[in-house]
Amino acid sequence: MIGGGLDEQLEKFALEHSDTKLIIVDTLQKVREAVSDSYSYSSDYEVIGKLKQFADRYGVCVLIVHRTRKQPAGDSFEMISGTTGLLGCADGALLMQKEKRTDSKATLEVVGRDQPDQRLYLSKDQERLVWGLRPCRE
Repeated sequence: MIGGGLDEQLEKFALEHSDTKLIIVDTLQKVREAVSDSYSYSSDYEVIGKLKQFADRYGVCVLIVHRTRKQPAGDSFEMISGTTGLLGCADGALLMQKEKRTDSKATLEVVGRDQPDQRLYLSKDQERLVWGLRPCRE
């Protein structure tokens, strides 16, 4: 957990593998401290802040996998489970959505501080199980 040994483990890994450019945390829930079932803006901001400080210090990208809520929202990024503290502290976010869980077509919305907001259209190669860009919305 962050604050319970993972911080030190990540630091040790980064020092031993200085060529690392990407670390994926799958999922956020597995590494955040379980303070209660309801998280506050400050606790959400704090956990992302610790991972961001690590990323900035070692010059790596930390990609954090997190789940969305089931309820619809006016802004798709409001579907991110938790408070706005998660997105408020992160440099950016990618939100992949499909109409149905089993669909082979999806949209990937991108927002962030140092990149233009964009929507990408994806399709899944069922043989290779790899997502790729579609040229346009079909």
